[in-house]
Amino acid sequence: MKLTVAMKLYGGFAIILGLLLAVALIGATRLRQSATTAESELFQHSMLPMQYALKTSVYERDASFNEKRALLRGNLLGDRADRIRQSRESMAQADSWAKRYAAEELKTEQRKTWDLVLRSMQQVHGDRARVLDLLQAGQEDEASTLSATVTTQLDVL
Repeated sequence: MKLTVAMKLYGGFAIILGLLLAVALIGATRLRQSATTAESELFQHSMLPMQYALKTSVYERDASFNEKRALLRGNLLGDRADRIRQSRESMAQADSWAKRYAAEELKTEQRKTWDLVLRSMQQVHGDRARVLDLLQAGQEDEASTLSATVTTQLDVL
């Protein structure tokens, strides 16, 4: 069987087209893998730490809210014990989210800043725990005075 010039040209073109298609498929697959990796890295190093910091902040706000509700004079709403429990639970949740954030691969400056935030947060939690203990003991005036200090610390934090 003798191949004509036209058949040789069409055959060569088909081989080149096949190779081009194979290279395009490999390239598209690698590009998709690269995009998935980049998206995962972006989420892991940008969005996830932000989520941890925001959750920490939300639980801090909840703990503060419940502390203030527990401070109401004369336990007007009759739910002081429940508010004290909720405030303690919110502080524990804030600690948990803060530790998750601290476990991330933070840059040196981020680590220094977050360590400062954690120390301040521990001080706030210690003072808030004393406020809640005073409330449980029925020492409302002392609790109210210390709570004002906690509020100031939170404003700085």
